[in-house]
Amino acid sequence: MSFEQEESGVMKRLWVHAARHKKRFGWGILMLLLTNAVAQCMPQLMRMIINGLESGESVDYLQALAWAMVGLAISGAVFRTLSRIAIFFSARDVEMAFRNEFFVHLTNQDAGFYQKHPTGDLMSRATNDLGQLRLLLGPGLLNVVNTTIGYSVAIPLMWMISPQITMVILAVYPPALLLMRYLGKLLYMRNREQQERMGDLSAFVQENLAGAHVVRSFGLESKREKQFAHLNDENYSAAVRLAWVRSGMFRMVMTLSSLTVLLGVFSGAQLVVDQELSLGDVVAIIEYMALLTWPTLALGWVLSIWKRGAAAMSRLNEILDYEPDIKSGPLDADVLEPSLEVKDLNFSYDSQKVLESVDISLKPGQTLGVVGPIGSGKSTFVKSLMRLLDVSPNTV
Repeated sequence: MSFEQEESGVMKRLWVHAARHKKRFGWGILMLLLTNAVAQCMPQLMRMIINGLESGESVDYLQALAWAMVGLAISGAVFRTLSRIAIFFSARDVEMAFRNEFFVHLTNQDAGFYQKHPTGDLMSRATNDLGQLRLLLGPGLLNVVNTTIGYSVAIPLMWMISPQITMVILAVYPPALLLMRYLGKLLYMRNREQQERMGDLSAFVQENLAGAHVVRSFGLESKREKQFAHLNDENYSAAVRLAWVRSGMFRMVMTLSSLTVLLGVFSGAQLVVDQELSLGDVVAIIEYMALLTWPTLALGWVLSIWKRGAAAMSRLNEILDYEPDIKSGPLDADVLEPSLEVKDLNFSYDSQKVLESVDISLKPGQTLGVVGPIGSGKSTFVKSLMRLLDVSPNTV
């Protein structure tokens, strides 16, 4: 399985949740389409105004174009606001649904699950990781759609004005995309590593706060401080490695954006001098490049959001896909007679046997006292009765 196929499988649960809000997401995307349509009209109006000034068009004509630009700017602001309301609120709804599913899943787990997954780590997944999914479906989705629409509309319009300038600008993209693909894989691994180190640190802090009286009673403060410093250093190192990758990605995208504008200005100026293009045409192309500046800059940020979301979804899937060892049977406890019968109950922790051939029969109203020294199995026996431990069938 390729890296992309594996990542797609990881995100399947997220898309199922997002599909439940497809109408609201669809409305937000429609507003983004209108926002971009308005924005793409601006360079054409600017082009007409500059060419009109050069050709000596009437003042009324130029004023009409100016008022059209004002009207489009206001319309764009309204569409932009509506798009963010629809998409961001939908992302919040998906996050809330995930939180509910995560909580319900935790309540159905047995004691063995919580021995394998520390409370601090679960809290990290329930807060940091779920927050990453909201960012992915909110700002992440918004910028993906903006970038897709921006490039799919602006480049054909630039081509209609000057295929030569457009070809020069697009020539820098293939090598940049190859490098971006490599950085994307690296970013996913660094994000997952940093989130795991944060989970380890959260689990350690939670354990020490909950057992602070034990730590102080046995004088373990200095030892725990050293362990905390070690985990903190690991989290810091993982965060720095992630920052290096993200910084490299942003620098590459910023360089790409600046380079394309520089190439457009240089090529356009030469064509204006050779009288192959008008000044308005070159200004329109530069305006289109300016419109693509943020989508280009956002590529690195969106990819970072995507990889962080994929890493978070992978960690959440580990919990949500976990099946409890102890499953409820078909009997309804409410209709059963409140009696207790234990037959040949045995239980061991690894190779250490704790309970051996325990037999008990209690009728309604009877009382049983269980006594013994520390480590004799009293707590294990009670946990077996409460089915907090998975014992052999037909023993309790």
